[in-house]
Amino acid sequence: MKNVLVFFDPDTGIQAGRKKRIKINQCEKYVLNEELGRLLKIIHNDSIFVIYQHLQRNSDNRQGDLKRKYDVIKEIDPQVFINIYGEKDLAFIFITKNNELDASVKKALENYFKGSNIKSKFLI
Repeated sequence: MKNVLVFFDPDTGIQAGRKKRIKINQCEKYVLNEELGRLLKIIHNDSIFVIYQHLQRNSDNRQGDLKRKYDVIKEIDPQVFINIYGEKDLAFIFITKNNELDASVKKALENYFKGSNIKSKFLI
């Protein structure tokens, strides 16, 4: 399908670390790396994935966690474009295979937050 926005809202976010560290009854709270890999194979170049990501309580570790998630996504598919917007204890991860669409996402977010009181922060 072309021109699709796929929004994931797992309880937690993208898998952090090794899958074996996730309890069996907790898997549905994550977008697992293997699931993300399958989805990235089928997404059309004119589509976007957006993943809602909870950030850990310790704000000193948030940037490093998001960088690891960024690196995992790039390892799964080195060709994708990734933008991460974060605010307080949440982040949105935007993934696309299209450079022009990636630039449009960046521009839309910049314009949206330009006139607001929200302190937007592009993390990666």
